[in-house]
Amino acid sequence: VTVPVRASGTGIEGTVSDTLNVLIVDAVADKPTGVAGTAAIAGNHTAAQSGGEVPLEVKAQFGDYADGSEQHYLVFDLDSGLAGISGFPAGWTLLDTAQQRVDAGLLLFSDTSRYVVVQVPNTYLQDQARLGRVDVPLTATLDEAASDKDLTLNFTAVAVDTPSDMDITSNNNYAATPGSASVTVHTVTSDPVLHIAV
Repeated sequence: VTVPVRASGTGIEGTVSDTLNVLIVDAVADKPTGVAGTAAIAGNHTAAQSGGEVPLEVKAQFGDYADGSEQHYLVFDLDSGLAGISGFPAGWTLLDTAQQRVDAGLLLFSDTSRYVVVQVPNTYLQDQARLGRVDVPLTATLDEAASDKDLTLNFTAVAVDTPSDMDITSNNNYAATPGSASVTVHTVTSDPVLHIAV
């Protein structure tokens, strides 16, 4: 940078040159922590029913939720024995098209036939009772084909940083932490019927 200067006493003019160092702050997504799940079996049963519903509690701690620079998501893997997930809190947004997921920076989860992706709004995380914490009771619907086995229901908490200015690299704008919940599934068969001939 070159700046013209002039001495007020003598009127002598000149220039001063120097090199300025430009500081670029690199955006880095905060990795979610404490990601865990618990699948409960109703009543006194020891196993869930294939094709049935199971209460699923999901927990995660997100960071950098105050200024809107990050977006936060939960991703459920249907290939782990799930047929669907429901019961999301009001205000959560289901990303039900591949393009929505790509636009959100979730290219790895763009397959709508395999993944259920829901956005957890920052307004939800900013609540003083939560402060970035997710601890929600959901309902998991099990796959009809998931029978007589121990299932590990897989999900992932994801943070995506959305820098509004210069960025050194986009490789660290995405952070994900996996979680899971275990459940035993049995096939339910019809009760036998006794026919008596008279």
